[in-house]
Amino acid sequence: MQLTIENLNWRGEGVSGDQVFRHVLAGEVVESASGRIVLASPDRIDAFCKYYARCGGCQLQHWQLEPYRAWKMDLVQSAFARRGIMTKIDKMIDAHGAGRRRVSLHMRKNEGVVTAGFMAARSHELIDIDRCPILVPMLDSATDIARKLGNRLGDCDVAITAADNGLDVAVKVERKIADEQLPKLAGLVAELKLL
Repeated sequence: MQLTIENLNWRGEGVSGDQVFRHVLAGEVVESASGRIVLASPDRIDAFCKYYARCGGCQLQHWQLEPYRAWKMDLVQSAFARRGIMTKIDKMIDAHGAGRRRVSLHMRKNEGVVTAGFMAARSHELIDIDRCPILVPMLDSATDIARKLGNRLGDCDVAITAADNGLDVAVKVERKIADEQLPKLAGLVAELKLL
């Protein structure tokens, strides 16, 4: 059975009746069982990230910029209207600059192999990545840093922020492991030039 995507919800997911699909656009025709696109929107473009559609991070890289901006503006306008605030919203200001300054990565160590990346959408499947293209250049080494920490600490979560004076790193790991490894991490922190 084929369905036409009626609109996108606030998460950027395509809605048709009571069904929701990721990585589709309004007006596209999809197979209801698989979500496979049968008829694509003229607003569809190729995503720039090789992990797109597997990684659970980005939702709308497949959409041309102007329709995307109009949708974002409508989200803001609708939020105000639902609260009875009728106002004109000025033009959207793109504030992403050179990319995101913060990233949270998951690490898993299995039989000596450390994987680092993001979880697939709505799952606990870790997608191993080498680099995330939406991050500032200063974070190009983020997954390498996370892997080195994960190699030492095992399963953990690593949050990295690109600050003016370097990389600020916060690691979430079991207390017992942290207590055992903390004295041994100074050398690694110095090697990686972390704050």
